Amino acid sequence: MCLGAGTPLYSLDIHPNGSRLATSGSDHKVKIWRLAAVLNVKAEANNKTSRLLATLADHGGPVNVIRFSHSGRFLATASDDKVIAVLELRGGQAQASFGNSEGPNIENWKVVLTLRGHSAGIPDLNWSPDDSLLASCSLDNLVLIWDTVTGQLLHTLNHHTSFVKGVAWDPVNRYLASQSDDRSVIIWDRTTWAPVTHITKPFSKGFVSSTFSLRIGWSPDGSKFACVNSFQSPCHVAPLIERGTWLANKQNLVGHSHAVVVARFNPKLFYKNAEEVSSCIAIGSQDAKLTIWVLHQTRPICIGTKFFERSVVDLAWTPDGYTLLASSMDGTVAAFSFTESELGKVGAYTPVCTALQTHKHAFCQTFGLQSLCSKHECCTCNWSLQQMPAVQYHYCASAGCL
Repeated sequence: MCLGAGTPLYSLDIHPNGSRLATSGSDHKVKIWRLAAVLNVKAEANNKTSRLLATLADHGGPVNVIRFSHSGRFLATASDDKVIAVLELRGGQAQASFGNSEGPNIENWKVVLTLRGHSAGIPDLNWSPDDSLLASCSLDNLVLIWDTVTGQLLHTLNHHTSFVKGVAWDPVNRYLASQSDDRSVIIWDRTTWAPVTHITKPFSKGFVSSTFSLRIGWSPDGSKFACVNSFQSPCHVAPLIERGTWLANKQNLVGHSHAVVVARFNPKLFYKNAEEVSSCIAIGSQDAKLTIWVLHQTRPICIGTKFFERSVVDLAWTPDGYTLLASSMDGTVAAFSFTESELGKVGAYTPVCTALQTHKHAFCQTFGLQSLCSKHECCTCNWSLQQMPAVQYHYCASAGCL
């Protein structure tokens, strides 16, 4: 489907409740779409409803990345104009953005924060799991940490020596990962903002500098993350890095002929047998292909070829875990739907609970709740509302534990 009107699409994201799709690109605009209508053209025609909900023109340059907050209340956008905008859906009548020829907006999205601090374009940003912080990275070699309530710049992370093109928060909210053209990934401790480690080995044999972004991602249980733009002869790969040891997993996600530039884990875990669960991940490449992997299998379950004419630049999963959307520099979006027989049955343990069960001591230490670790199997779902840190409340609510 063509959602870019012939212009490159640089980013897309799906609202946490699955109702909306946001896209952005070289035309300086952000567009909000009704996801059901995008995925089903016949339904759009039958219901006589517009699939385009809003066109937003709040930037003075190409919009490189867009991300909904985990709560779904906000949308963060970042641009070559060096500015980050945080928007909120408001009530009241919407108006068309200046220069918008597509008619009045249906939804009323308003800028509530404007964040200025970078001195160059911003290729990636990411919300913390509790939505209290926003991390952004830039071609000024910096990672900036922002307070999402006040808009205050809290921390400047300056250990990279070249363009920083990707950031991703650990779902347990203990670490932040950033990837740069200096051929390294840095893991930052969010309690001190000191580097925990510099990961360089996966990039020692080959690295492509001519990439738009380097979008990395953590598994939903926090046990590993995928970095990108690694070359392991004879092909380009996405290495999997194990939490704690920070060493590359033996399983490289292989098979691409050009640099892998985006990796996005499925938000769900899937049963690989009666008791164990496994992660699923999609990766996209400059070879205009994407592959989808269930990590207990040695081969991808899907290889997407001939869908795009140019690089895949961003990926997003629907909340149920069974549909993937991919955007390309050619201005198109492709949707890939999977069945339970292909991915597996969604695991009974929620991803966050699995993450906190695995790493609960580190998490409880962060919030001064060490005494709870010995009392409960899962720190999140067994906390009372009085004991539970506010930052974890939305996880339990979304998992149905409250």
